[in-house]
Amino acid sequence: MTIPSGTVSSPNFTTTDSAQGLDATECLPQLPVVTLACTPTALVDSPSNQAVCTITSDTAAPSGGLSVALTLPAASGRYSTDCTDPITIAAASTTATCTIVATPNTVAGDGSVNAIMSLTTPSATSPYTLGTPASATITVNDDDRAGAVSAVPTLSSWALSLLGLVLAGSAGFNRRRP
Repeated sequence: MTIPSGTVSSPNFTTTDSAQGLDATECLPQLPVVTLACTPTALVDSPSNQAVCTITSDTAAPSGGLSVALTLPAASGRYSTDCTDPITIAAASTTATCTIVATPNTVAGDGSVNAIMSLTTPSATSPYTLGTPASATITVNDDDRAGAVSAVPTLSSWALSLLGLVLAGSAGFNRRRP
């Protein structure tokens, strides 16, 4: 395929001084590559524990922004999120952020729960390519410990009888002193 020099002029196209012999894919617009990462990936169910999730495009978003489709974490009483579907990378920006916040509790033994979020296939009106990583898992761990059961020391009936005799003898000894 031969494309006359100078006929392709757009910042979204690959151009050369001589476009002869180019593959047609080199003339197509370059779609942004979008990735997702959350940090930290492990939280505990205590106050002020949150993960910041960053959606990143390898190129600046066009005017009007870049709308990125997400699969949001399932609803849970163990965390909340301000992430929305879709999330928009603002015009001329390369990132958008949202948070997943652990819900504080004092329930011992309620285990760990995962909040899983992922990028989804783009729509025709918001073209981008899924990069790697395209998903993130945040684990909310239980930091509450069940009260340790400790044995209460007990004495056998013989030991209690002996202890009673010692105490009675001691009391009698102290009474006899003038």
